[in-house]
Amino acid sequence: MKTSALFLSCTLILTACGGDGTGTNPFMEAANKNNQNTLTPAANGTDTGSTTGTNGDGGDTTTGTGDGTQTSGQGTTNGSNGDGGDTTSGTGDGTQTSGQGTTNGSSGDGGDLTPGTGVGTGEVITSTGGTPTSGQGSGSQSGLNMVLVLSDGEVENPRFFTETDDNGDIVEKLYVDNIPFDGVDELAYVSIANIGIGTSNGVGLFQAVGEVKDSVTGVVIGQIFHRALYGKNETGSADFVIVKSRDYITEAFGGYVVQRNKLDLAGNLVEFERPDIGQAVFYGSYDGFRIVTDNPGMYHTSGDVEIIFDFGDSNKDGDLAFLSQNREMYDQTGQLIRELPDLSTVIGSGKLTTTGQMDVEIFSLDAEGEEYETGTMTGILAGKIPMEAAGVISLTSSDDDASYQETGGFFAYRRAKP
Repeated sequence: MKTSALFLSCTLILTACGGDGTGTNPFMEAANKNNQNTLTPAANGTDTGSTTGTNGDGGDTTTGTGDGTQTSGQGTTNGSNGDGGDTTSGTGDGTQTSGQGTTNGSSGDGGDLTPGTGVGTGEVITSTGGTPTSGQGSGSQSGLNMVLVLSDGEVENPRFFTETDDNGDIVEKLYVDNIPFDGVDELAYVSIANIGIGTSNGVGLFQAVGEVKDSVTGVVIGQIFHRALYGKNETGSADFVIVKSRDYITEAFGGYVVQRNKLDLAGNLVEFERPDIGQAVFYGSYDGFRIVTDNPGMYHTSGDVEIIFDFGDSNKDGDLAFLSQNREMYDQTGQLIRELPDLSTVIGSGKLTTTGQMDVEIFSLDAEGEEYETGTMTGILAGKIPMEAAGVISLTSSDDDASYQETGGFFAYRRAKP
C-alpha cells in the first residue's frame, strides 16, 4: 500500500521526536484582573485579504483616463511616517484606461484584515481587539502585521481571562460562544488542572459548568459535558482553542481555532517571511481529545511532535513532513488507557503558503502494518526567520471497539532536539 511504504521510509530516515514534557498551564504571567486574550475564528474557506500601511493613510489609487483603448498604467509609491504617496495610473490615447498601484507606509501599526468570500461561518478578529471583518476559513495580512486565523467547527469568539479572586489567587477562565448547552454567556469554562491530567507547557484544560438554573422558575437544567484546551506558546505569537463533548453519540458540536497573533507578549509585532531555500526542523508536543463517534465517550491524548521543512523543493513551493511519537490516550481522570501508534506523513502532500499556513496529510499504521488513522495537520509558522509553529491535527479511525475522531493542538520550536 502506498501510505505504508511512505511511512516506513519516513521512520527509517527521519529521527525520532522529542518532547516538551508535561506540566500545569501557566498561560500568561500577567495576573491583573480582566487580563484578556481574544481568539476569534475566521469564516468561509481560506481568505487572504491583505492591507499594508502605517502611520498614515498609505496611498491613493486613482483611475487613469484617456481617449484610446485598453491602455493601463501601474505605479508604486512608498511613503513613510506620513500620508505615503499617491499612485495614479498612466494615461493613453483611448478609453477604458485603468491604473493600479500600491503604497507602503513604515513605522506604524500596519493594516487591518480585509474581507473575503466563500463558504463558512464566523469572523476574523485580531487577538488584540483589531478591526472585525468577514472572512474565510483563514485570513491573513501582508507586511509585518500578519494575523492569521484558522478554524473549524462551531467554536466562535473564545476569550481567555486571568482574574484575581477575593483571596488574591489567580483564576483562569475561558469563554466560548456558539456551543449549545455548555452553560450561559456569563458562565466560563473553569480550569481543571488539579484533576491529574498533565498538559504541555502553556496549555491548560478547562470544563464547562454542569448545570444552569431557569432564570424564571429556578429549575435546574443539566448541561452537556464539554471540555476545552487553551494554549499560548512561549512568546505569545500564537494561541489555540479546542472544544469537544463527551455526551453525543456522534462527534457533534465543538471545533478549534488556531491563530497567529498581531503582537507577542512583549508587545512586538509578530512577523513572518517564507523562506525559499534550506531546510528546518521543529520539535514540540501536542494535547488533544479523542471522541468516540458511535457512542458517547471522550479521552485525552498527548504526544511528541516533529515537523521537518524543505523550503526550496517541490518546485519552490516547499514541502514538509509531520511526525508524532510517544502518543498516549487517557481517561477523564488521567489514567493511561493505551498507547497510540506513531503518526507519519504522505510525502508530497505538504504545502506552505506565502502567508505561513502549513497543511499536510498524516496517517498511522496498526500492529499488522495496515492503515489505521488518517487525517490532516494544519497550522501556522511565525517569525521573520520562522522559529515557532502552532497547529492542529485531525484524525479519524476505527477498530474492533469503536470509531474515533481525534483533535489535538500543538506548539513546536526551531531548536535543538530535547
